Amino acid sequence: MSPVDNDVGNWDVFLPLKQFVTGKSRLQGLPNNERKSLIRAMANDVIDAILQLSNVGSITIVGLHHLDVTTNPDLRIRSFPLTQMTGINNDVRRAIGASNKISVILPDLPSITSAELAIALDLASANEQSFIPDFSGKGTTIYFVTNSNAFNPQFGPNSALEHLKNGAKELSHPAFAGIMRDCDDFTDLGQIPLSALGRATRSIMEHRMRK
Repeated sequence: MSPVDNDVGNWDVFLPLKQFVTGKSRLQGLPNNERKSLIRAMANDVIDAILQLSNVGSITIVGLHHLDVTTNPDLRIRSFPLTQMTGINNDVRRAIGASNKISVILPDLPSITSAELAIALDLASANEQSFIPDFSGKGTTIYFVTNSNAFNPQFGPNSALEHLKNGAKELSHPAFAGIMRDCDDFTDLGQIPLSALGRATRSIMEHRMRK
């Protein structure tokens, strides 16, 4: 896809998706096509929330062609396909290119909202490197840098602590409900009211409930 012109203040968002589509072992109880559909639905809900923000210059799907994930025609959506995965951190490093204000958002946040994302980006703008932990406080759902030279994501086991060790500031706000609620299994999904889920994920969950 042809690049779009970004203002200096705009964020470039990266969604590392391929590892989630091939992974998510705790969803392995589902038939493979249903598991992949659910993961893509969650990613679509994240993308829809991001697209509502005017200060996002681009959204890059890392690992897959974006048309394998969403048919949304918004020209800010790009692709960085990968044939071989080397881990989320290295995959995103390969994808960022000349970006400077970078946000890496994990795609398993089905109740994320544009309102809380707007707050998060505003808070992150004041820090060279920052992150938002998941609900457990151990993992990370979003990582930000405002200077690409500081880009040093630490996604993986105990990533919240690893980000702190590497100088990233932990961001917190009362509105961060959807941002912190990542979903590895149906227990996680079941803790989120249907009304709070994004449209794509809610549709799949409602369909499963009718079975």
